[in-house]
Amino acid sequence: MSFKNIESMTQELANIFMRFKRYGINKNTNHEIRSSEILMLYNLYHLLKNDPGGVKVSQLSSHLQITPGAVTHIINSLVKKKFVERLNDKDDRRIVLIKLSTNGLNVLKNIKLKFFNKCEKLLIHLGESKGKTFIRLLSEVLDFFENNKNFNS
Repeated sequence: MSFKNIESMTQELANIFMRFKRYGINKNTNHEIRSSEILMLYNLYHLLKNDPGGVKVSQLSSHLQITPGAVTHIINSLVKKKFVERLNDKDDRRIVLIKLSTNGLNVLKNIKLKFFNKCEKLLIHLGESKGKTFIRLLSEVLDFFENNKNFNS
């Protein structure tokens, strides 16, 4: 590939990635909720499958690979919105556990349903063959990012 083609394709790819932000997962959810909060709810939901009693901030921090302070900041916002609850551990009252509230679970289900509907519409638009190719290519892109941790430096 020539340098001119790489430069042109790089610009096109960068523009495409920037355009994706307009169609984020929290668009048209009818909830005042940020993308970071949706991701926290989603990850909390999945961690609670293994430990339904609640999840510690340190577990969320480790799982998401962000600082405990960043987790606490997002959790504080979700508590105010009544999407999550803080509970004391039954065995050690010094330990605070985070759990989805019924309201948070309902919001998450609503967002997931709308997001899946968008995905379904996209796959119908692409058709089976292009849809499979699209999924394979996106998986390769994610594998690249995950295997090149210094890529974001």
